[in-house]
Amino acid sequence: MGAIDTWKVVSRFSHQGEFAKIIPNYQVRDGQVEMAEGVAEAFNNREIAVIEGGTGIGKSFGYLVPAIHWILENPKDRIVVSTATIHLQQQLVEKDIPFVLKVLGASVKYALLKGRGNYLCKSRLVEEVRQGDMLFGESFKKLLDWSGQTEDGSYSAVPFQVSSSLWDMVCSDGALCLGKRCGHGESCFFMKARERAEKSSLIVVNNHLLFADIISSEEDTRGVIIPAYHHIIFDEAHNMEESGISLFTENLSRGQLIRSFRRIYGIRERRKGSLLRNIERIVPHKSLLDDIPELVWGLYRDFQNLEGYIQGVLPFYKEEDHTIERSFSDLSQDILATLFDFLTQFSESGRVLQRAMFKAVVDLPKDIEESREILEWNSIIDQVASYSELAQRFIHFAEELDYWVAWIRREDAVATLFYTPIDISELLREKVFHWEGSTTCVSATLRVQGSFDFWFRQVGLHETCQKKIHTYHFASPFLYKEQVDLLIPTDTPAQNDPRYIPFLLKTLDRLIPRENGGVLVLFTSYAMLHLMYEKCVDRGYSKPLLKQGDSDRFSLIQQFKQEPSILFATSSFWEGVDLPGDSLKLLIITKLPFAVPSTPIHRARSEKITKAGHHPFGYYFLPQAILKLRQGFGRLIRNDQDSGTVAILDSRIVTKGYGSLFMRDLPVCNTQVDKLELL
Repeated sequence: MGAIDTWKVVSRFSHQGEFAKIIPNYQVRDGQVEMAEGVAEAFNNREIAVIEGGTGIGKSFGYLVPAIHWILENPKDRIVVSTATIHLQQQLVEKDIPFVLKVLGASVKYALLKGRGNYLCKSRLVEEVRQGDMLFGESFKKLLDWSGQTEDGSYSAVPFQVSSSLWDMVCSDGALCLGKRCGHGESCFFMKARERAEKSSLIVVNNHLLFADIISSEEDTRGVIIPAYHHIIFDEAHNMEESGISLFTENLSRGQLIRSFRRIYGIRERRKGSLLRNIERIVPHKSLLDDIPELVWGLYRDFQNLEGYIQGVLPFYKEEDHTIERSFSDLSQDILATLFDFLTQFSESGRVLQRAMFKAVVDLPKDIEESREILEWNSIIDQVASYSELAQRFIHFAEELDYWVAWIRREDAVATLFYTPIDISELLREKVFHWEGSTTCVSATLRVQGSFDFWFRQVGLHETCQKKIHTYHFASPFLYKEQVDLLIPTDTPAQNDPRYIPFLLKTLDRLIPRENGGVLVLFTSYAMLHLMYEKCVDRGYSKPLLKQGDSDRFSLIQQFKQEPSILFATSSFWEGVDLPGDSLKLLIITKLPFAVPSTPIHRARSEKITKAGHHPFGYYFLPQAILKLRQGFGRLIRNDQDSGTVAILDSRIVTKGYGSLFMRDLPVCNTQVDKLELL
């Protein structure tokens, strides 16, 4: 291993360095320089660097320069950069990495690698054409045309709307891959992406893919899903826990069953699917397939009965949303007993179907056994087995209460059962931080009240960590006092107050005409978002009105950038959205982003925190909300030329004792706190 010279790394950013020679009016950013030095030291010593860098310090350059230095010094090593959003992945691969390489005059191979299901499978696409029972019409024809034109072949690169159900039928699937026997092997989009990654020293991935690789690997080895690597950089590191929990959550739903069995038996159309018809043609004992359609239908019917019972015991929606969620622990013993009866029947039906499907294809000739049809058949057998096993986990949920929460979501007429880990901090500590390579974690929002303690608890970093941890904080170079007007109306009613909706409409009418650019209104509830959108559609605003859900996230952002608009959004739009200049001039935050404490996962966490002797509000909910607010606030100012207004429509930020903690962690702005009519 060749250590890199930290002086050479930081000199790149000096007034006489390479960046100054290329970037007009270049200014040295002390935070960026110190960050690059810290990342270089983490590489050299194979330690942990945790870096909070305010917006505008140039975080990606701050870690890319030492990363490239390391690769040049250690050409056999590989570095993985993992992010939480597609937007940042694309920015890194299409813009930041090529620019840094140009500045440094370096030649380093790099690649973007996505999960296998993100790539189109030409073989499956052709199979759908051959079967001729495609029901997606025009979308499928466009996808077929696009498959012959695209170089990338990934879902995010499709230039038109493609439903997830259609993509599921034609995407790459490891269980169905014919490998060298595939006629499209040389042009396979996934294999080409994998080959590019194997030839690259710098790979950009998302957290899900990286965590899947880490969990699949043995001890300190890496490289089962991603080509073997030696150092990890997490950008958007505040999302590490959420990404991990999402990866490990299992669920069971009607839609899953329909997707699994469509090729065997079209449940909705009550007819044989193309896979079953093909299997009938190639297996010697066709009679063994006779019962399969009825067994598939029986398993589906068992879930319908389970779903119907859930709808009966969870018949009412919450007032604020058309969704109701309940933990198994909240249900009475009588309800649980009946629920378990339905789950037991479902699990047993799954086992019967699994045995019948396996028996029908056992002891086949090798050429048939290795065919795509049998691969897909066996993949469905595995899916059925997982459904049966998950049903058993639900039945025995009480045995894992300290680590997992079993819960139900009912949304409209659809019920989904979830099995979610409560806490993955120890797993992250052992698998992500305790390994032979270095780990660098970077984000604009990791600290609460000047401390990394909350984030450390989320990811399992504490005094027992086997490696040395270096922490850094670099403030944003932006002049928020001059660039941002922060408005806080003191007369904002609570959201459950009947006066809130009229007040919010009055606020929009007052503030929107003041700004010539775009307006982003952030909500914490989809129901409130839709309600306000409906009330504002005919309100006569001069800008187009958009709302999350009308089209995909990328399309909405592009539309928002092209024409000053009013965008109503929630969830993912609180972060990872880059809207510089006039594309965003007014940001309205309708409520402090506290997590709902009554949801199953948060109740389970609260109970665990209480058992450990802490108060859930101050230990978990408050710091989480502070970080979320900082993320939302950060959507407005993206460069030193930006300016605009932020309005926070939640009077608790000035009336409650904890409100000062929110204010303390926001940048110092030109703040006005008064009644709405005086702002």
